Order: sequence, then structure tokens, then C-alpha cells
Amino acid sequence: FKIKVDENEIPYRHKCRIVARGFQESDQSDTFAPMAHPVTIRTLIALAVAKGWYMKQGDVKTAYLNAELPKQVYLRPPVGLEPILGHGKIMQLRKAVYWLGPSGRLWWQTFTQKNKEFGMESITNDDCVFCVRQGGSILIVSDDGDLKHYLGVHYQRVGGDVLATQTGYIDRMLKRYNMQNCKEASTPMAQGFAINPDELPEQGEPEHVEEMRSILGGCIAPVVWKSGSLPLVTLSSVESEYVQLTLACQEILHMHEVLATLGFAQAPTEIFEDNHWQAAIAICNNPCHQSRPLHIERRYHFIRQCVKSSEVFVTYVESACNVADLFTKALGEAQFKLLSQVARNE
Repeated sequence: FKIKVDENEIPYRHKCRIVARGFQESDQSDTFAPMAHPVTIRTLIALAVAKGWYMKQGDVKTAYLNAELPKQVYLRPPVGLEPILGHGKIMQLRKAVYWLGPSGRLWWQTFTQKNKEFGMESITNDDCVFCVRQGGSILIVSDDGDLKHYLGVHYQRVGGDVLATQTGYIDRMLKRYNMQNCKEASTPMAQGFAINPDELPEQGEPEHVEEMRSILGGCIAPVVWKSGSLPLVTLSSVESEYVQLTLACQEILHMHEVLATLGFAQAPTEIFEDNHWQAAIAICNNPCHQSRPLHIERRYHFIRQCVKSSEVFVTYVESACNVADLFTKALGEAQFKLLSQVARNE
């Protein structure tokens, strides 16, 4: 069985079902299924807040059982049913049960077909989000009460805004590491925090490689935020900033496509860059600036094309006002609160 939890990670129902042992299937092809990208969902939520739209959520009960199987599939009876069915008999599946390899994909195909019959269409860049246009209005799928909980995040209307929290997840992590009674902190990480190399696990890449990888961090409105190592080793801070600009541009263009599909014209997006010497900005704007980026992989020059086509433009911002520092640096309390207010447009 599976324990279903609510938005506060509190169990409210035990679900029991017969499932397939998909790992024993002889045919493992077409076992993938698309899912809505979290950035797309957060973009729609931010758009709903800005436009004052109602947000509802829905849940399809035993969703996979609505999908037909394209071929015959047989299962051995689960323990306890064999005496009832008769010795030596097997069961033929009529629907795509859970844990069967292609069930997720079959359900998505069924769901897509039904939505098209109702006049709905998937939006550009995300085949799992559907909308229908009625005159000048747009309806986004579902209805099961107001939006409260989605993929571990609790949403709550506060005036004209939406508050997104993960209290349940935080409580679960504190319990997992026996820190329920730890002291509260005003920032996510203490200023001046340092990792003791002796406490790091032995697995992983050589230390000298990790030291040369820059920390990637960024924030796009209240929709995209990211922090982590760059996917490659760079030779200078300028190169790392340049690569980060391309990665940020990819997220921005995805949001442009989502909003454009819904009928909202997109103006060029401003990207703030805090490199002190502004060399990364010069490389983006000047294709003749060839001394530094000669060895950088071609795909990371994508930012130049986007600047040239006026989809984005890069602007210098002082480090003290750079919201991305929330995800890459151990800030003091005053600076953390200041950048948090900037991120919320307060």
C-alpha cells in the first residue's frame, strides 16, 4: 500500500492496489512518460497572481486504469488469490495498471487525446499543460478546489499574492537528521561557514577539479531559482559568468514560449550580471572579443545569438544588489533580508 499525505506531509489515507512487477517485463521499450516542468507550473501560478485569475486543482482517481493496453499482457495472480482463481491460471490485464512499464506513457496518450476532443491544446514547450481558448479568455485544466498542494509545495492565497512553502518537507528533514530541537537561524547558512575537507565522503571527483568548478546560482522572478556546480571546468571567473548567462537564457526562452503560447507578447528580458570587470557582458555583446572564449564549447555561445536577436540583454548590477547571491553565498542577516526584499519586488 501507499501512504497519501496532505500539504503538511501528514498521512490522511492508505491506498492499496494490485500492481504489476514491471521490472520482470520482457519488453522494456516505451517506458518513459512526459511530465509538466516545474518552471512551467510556477510560471502559470505567477501569471495567475499577476492577472487575478482563479486557481483550481484536480486529481484523476486511479488515473492509469483509464488507459487501454495496445497488446495482451498477462500477470501471475498475487499471493492469496491463486486458490480463488484456480491453480495454474494467470490473469489477463484489460487496463494499464500501476508499475507496468508503459502505463505512464499510455495514460498520458489517453489524457492528451481526451483533452483534444474537448478542444484543448498543449502549450508550446510543454506537452503536459493544456489550455482552451474561449473568446478572449483562457482556461487552464482542472477542478478539485483551490490550489493547495503540488509536488511537495503548499500554496496559500494571501491577499492578492500566493505564498509557497515547504514546511512539511523541512520538518521531515529535521526529523531525519535528528535536528527537531536545533536553534533557529535567521539565514540559511552562517556567514563565514567553511566545510572541513576531512568530513567529506571519499566518493566523488578529485578535489582539485571540484575547486575549479564555480558555483552556479541564479534567480528569475519568483519562478526559477538554481544553485549548484557548473557542468564544466572553467579557467576564470569571467568564463564561469559567461556560461551561467547562457544557462539563464535557456530558462528565460522557455518562459517566453510558455507565455507567448498563452497570448502574452514578450519584450526583451533584462539579465543582471555582477562581474566586477564586466568582461562577461563584453563577450556577450561583442563577437570580436575573441581572446578569452576561444576554447569555450560552442553551445555556451548561445547567449550571443539571443542578445543579437534582442530576446535578452545583459546589464551590470552591483554585487550588493544581486539576488543570485541568495543561492551562492553565505550572507549576513542584513544583506540576506535586503536581497529577499529585492527578489519579492518590495
